[in-house]
Formats: sequence, structure tokens, C-alpha cells
Amino acid sequence: AARMGRCKAAGGDGEDETPLGPGESATGGAGADLFVVQAGDGTAAGGGGWAADDMPLPEIMDFDADHDDLLILYDPHSHPDPQVTIGAPDAAGSIVLSVDDRAVALVHNARALEAGHVRLAPQP
Repeated sequence: AARMGRCKAAGGDGEDETPLGPGESATGGAGADLFVVQAGDGTAAGGGGWAADDMPLPEIMDFDADHDDLLILYDPHSHPDPQVTIGAPDAAGSIVLSVDDRAVALVHNARALEAGHVRLAPQP
């Protein structure tokens, strides 16, 4: 089931794994963190995805390129050959992360975000 709301998650010191749904935000804190988002097909129910065209993006507030990583879960039926795009940073250093041209997350403090920080995995 899709999760919705304006939840804010805050990881503590150490390694955190934080799943994010639409409109949710997370701060990983110190340590190596894994932020998990899900690629949908542009509809609220499509592909079991959280990312739909009319839903607010999950936001990662404190991405640290030296320690943090992103995991994008995808439906292999909706995304048989998923392609990740890392948008150009805006003036504040925030980027939009997309799969197959559909935005899946807004990542702040992401000027140093590179493809090596992003992993893809089919939904379990």
C-alpha cells in the first residue's frame, strides 16, 4: 500500500536505513545512511509505486556524498530497463532524481551526488 503524508524521519548517529514515501522527508544525521525511495509509473496505484505525478516528492534533507547512498526500488514490469537521471543542481545544491523520466526524489545538499551513489533493485 502506498504511504502518504508529511512525515519527517530523523536518523541518529550511525548507519540508518530510511524508506521515504510521497511528501515525506528524512534527515540521516551522522554516519553512513541509506535512503530508500520507490519508482512508480506516474499513478498513485501504478506499479506499487510511491512516486505519482500528482504526489509531492520524498525529500532527502542532508545527503552526504562521502557517506550516504540511495536505493531506488522499482517494478520490473513498469520499468523493464530502468534508467536513472540525476538532474542538474539548483542554486541551493538540490537535485531531482528520476527513473525513466519520472521524478522519484528531491535530494538536498546533492552537488556531489553521482551515479555511484544510486543503486537500483526490483521490488521484493
